[in-house]
Amino acid sequence: MLPTICVSGLGYSFPDGYTLFQNISFTMTGGKTGLVGANGCGKTTLLKIIRKECSPTEGSLRTNGNFAVLEQEQSGYSALTLSEVLEADKKIAALHAIAEGKGSETDFVLIGDDWDTEERIHRILYASGLDHIPLDRRFRHLSGGEASRLLFAKCLLQHPDLIMLDEPTNHLDGKNRRLLYEMVREYKNGLLVVSHDRQLLRLMDTIIELTPSAAHLYGGNYDFYVRQKATERNALEQQILTAELELKKEQRAAADAAASRKKMNTRAEKNSAKGGIPKILLNRRRGKGEQSLARMNAVHEKKLNRLQHRVDELKDGLTVLNNLKIDLRTEPAYNGKILLKADGINFGYNGTLLWRQNIDFTLHTRVRISLAGDNGSGKTTLAHLLTGQIQPVCGTILRNDIRIGSIDQKYEIIDPGITILDNLRRFAPSEMLEHELRIRLGRFLFYKEEVFKQAKDLSGGEKCRLSMACLLAVSNEPDLLILDEPTNNLDLAGIEQMQSALQQYTGALFVISHDQDFLESIGIDSVLDLNRYKNIDFEQ
Repeated sequence: MLPTICVSGLGYSFPDGYTLFQNISFTMTGGKTGLVGANGCGKTTLLKIIRKECSPTEGSLRTNGNFAVLEQEQSGYSALTLSEVLEADKKIAALHAIAEGKGSETDFVLIGDDWDTEERIHRILYASGLDHIPLDRRFRHLSGGEASRLLFAKCLLQHPDLIMLDEPTNHLDGKNRRLLYEMVREYKNGLLVVSHDRQLLRLMDTIIELTPSAAHLYGGNYDFYVRQKATERNALEQQILTAELELKKEQRAAADAAASRKKMNTRAEKNSAKGGIPKILLNRRRGKGEQSLARMNAVHEKKLNRLQHRVDELKDGLTVLNNLKIDLRTEPAYNGKILLKADGINFGYNGTLLWRQNIDFTLHTRVRISLAGDNGSGKTTLAHLLTGQIQPVCGTILRNDIRIGSIDQKYEIIDPGITILDNLRRFAPSEMLEHELRIRLGRFLFYKEEVFKQAKDLSGGEKCRLSMACLLAVSNEPDLLILDEPTNNLDLAGIEQMQSALQQYTGALFVISHDQDFLESIGIDSVLDLNRYKNIDFEQ
C-alpha cells in the first residue's frame, strides 16, 4: 500500500494565542520526502500532528497506511535487551519452546505467520551493521550510532508503509552516518525525514519547505531544492526591479505633470490679470485650475499607491540572505610559523590511556584541520587539551604567543544570565562604546532592541552567532579557532551563516564535525583521524 498524507489548510496555535504555522497544505504519496525549515517553524509539531499525537487548531489531515517512527527519546529503552527493544523477545522465546517440543497453544498463537522472525531480525540487523551484537545485550551498552540504527531496525521489523525520522543523524559520527545513509538508500517504502543534514537530504525524492504561512513542495532532492530556490529568487528579484522601475517612472511622470500644470496655471493667471478680467472670474478660474490639479494628483497618487503596494508585496516574498559580515584583519596577529605543537601527548584515567599511541602534531599559521574519528575516540578531549581546559597525562603542548578561541556544543562561552550586548562587552576592549558594539552585533544579524535579549532565551542558531561575535567581532580575534560540532543545533540557514563567517576568518581552524558539506565549504585542507592515528605535521 502506498502511504498517503493529505494536509489541507493545517494550522497550529499555542494556548497563549501564538501561531506556529497556518495554511499548510500538501499531499505526500510514497517516496522519500525531506521536511526542512527554520528552527522553531514547527517541523516536529507537524510530525506529531501527522502521527495523531496532537491535534491541529485548524485545517484537516487525512492519512492512509501503516506508519512507524524513529524515536529521538531513547531513555525508556535503557534497561531493555535488544530483543525487547525490537519487541521480538516473546516470539523468539515461543519459537525456541516449539523447537524444543515444549510449545503451547499460546506460543503458536503468538507466532502466527511469523515463523521467519529470527531470520528477518538477523537479516535486518546484518543490513544495519548490528549482527555482531547479541540480542541479550542491554540497550544502555550501545553507542549512540548503534542505538539509532537499532531503532531504525525496529521500524523496519514493523513492515511500515512509511517511517518518520526527526533529525536522525544528530550526534552520529561519520561511520554511523554512512551506515544510516545506506539504510535509507536501500529502503524501498516511504520516508518522511526532518533534517538539516544535506547528505541525507540528497537521498530524498521530494523536499517540503515549511514556513509560518505555507508549505512549499519541490519535486527533487536537496540539490534540486537549492537550484529551484535560486531560480525563484532570481525571478522574484527581477520582478521587484521591474516594479521599482515602473514606480520611479510613475513618480517622475506625476512630478512632471504637477509641475507642468502649475506652470500653466501661473501663466494663465498672469494673462488673465493683464487682460483686466474681473477678480471674481479670476478666482473662479483659479479654483477650477486647483480642482483640475487635485484630480490629476489623485489619479497619480492612486497609481503610485498601487505600484508601491506591488513592490512591498514582492519584497515580502523575498527571503533576506542574512550572511554575516565580519571585518577581520588580513594578516594574523601572530607572525610566527608555528602556532602550537603537541609532543607525545595522551590522556586517561586511573592509568588507562585514551589513545593506543601518544599524539604528536604541529599546527601552522592559517592551516584548517578537521578532527575525525568515531564517537568516543577522544575528539572533544583533544580539543580540551589544546585549549588548556585539561592537561595531558604525558607529553607537552607548546602554545606560542597566540590567542585561542573555542566554541563547544553547549556554547559555554556565553553567559546565559546577561544580554546579547553585555556578552559581547565581556570580550570587547574597555574603550569600545555601546554604539560600536551594536554595529558589530549588527554584522552578526543582531539588530535594534534585539541586543537587549537575554542570552538564555536564544535559539541554537542565535547562540552560535553570538559565540562567533564574541570571538570575531572585536579587534583581537583568535589566531586559532577550535570548534566542536558547530552545526549540530543549526538549521540550514544557520549553517550557511556560520560557513560565511568562517570563510572570512583568516586564522587557523581546528574543527570537529561530521558534516562533510560544511567542512568542504570552509576549506579544510588536512584531516587528523583519531581512528587510525599516525604522527603528522600539518602545514599548508
